[in-house]
Amino acid sequence: DKYWGGSSSRFYNPEPKGVHAFGAYLFDPDGDLRSWSMYPCTWGCVEPLSTVSNVSWTATYDPPGDERAKPNLETVNLRNTSSRRIDASYRVVTLLGRVLEFGPGSYLDPGETLRVHMGRGSESRLHKYVGSGKVLLANSGGSVVLRNTEGVQIGCASWGDRGPSKYWCAPTGARTYPAQTGAGETVSATPTYVAPRASVSLRVVRRSKLKVDAGPALPGKAGFRVKVQRRSGHRWVTYRKVSTIGKSERVTVNVPRGTYRVRLANQRGYLGVVSSKRFVAR
Repeated sequence: DKYWGGSSSRFYNPEPKGVHAFGAYLFDPDGDLRSWSMYPCTWGCVEPLSTVSNVSWTATYDPPGDERAKPNLETVNLRNTSSRRIDASYRVVTLLGRVLEFGPGSYLDPGETLRVHMGRGSESRLHKYVGSGKVLLANSGGSVVLRNTEGVQIGCASWGDRGPSKYWCAPTGARTYPAQTGAGETVSATPTYVAPRASVSLRVVRRSKLKVDAGPALPGKAGFRVKVQRRSGHRWVTYRKVSTIGKSERVTVNVPRGTYRVRLANQRGYLGVVSSKRFVAR
């Protein structure tokens, strides 16, 4: 256990129409990025539960009975439709500014359904409670998102005009199956997005210069940030940090004699890459 020593929170909670990106990063003594956690995740997002074949995500927004008197009649439901146990630990339910996270050890066996009730109650493995004293799933329209802690949307159950939470339902790539599981229920899921990989090449010019060529070309004045690394024994040490410029995404660096390579980290929606090594004679 380590402590930052702050007197306030450090991680912003993403909110509709004002989402903040944030993250934590682990560097080694040479300044190389070794691990990270960022949210919302927009590239290289891997979420095992984001396929319809594994789970269904539904909202029972108009149940039989009087939900105004009994808010627990309203539920959102995570059902395991696969033939194996699935891990639901640390998945997050978001609706109307409320957030509910499934704790560690949360799982569903084949055919099981985890129900999130809008009211209050005693929690168990398959029954969770938002804790509201009133109904939350308006019959006129709304949406409830299931995501992970990095903001990757697993599913979005929406109905009617989607209500004030419509920001959360990703419109691109979402597949919707209205009324698939009964009256007053909808289910949708968003496929996993895998980001493309950037490219970077390195060549020696005029015997003492390295020309870095990154790709693809970025719009406007945007550029890739890269590290020019020099071989030192069995390690690669950062010699200089530079940015590519222009539509060609190229930059030239003066370097002394040695063996070099270029590292382009994950950025601007592209997965990172390392160039082949080059020897500079002087």
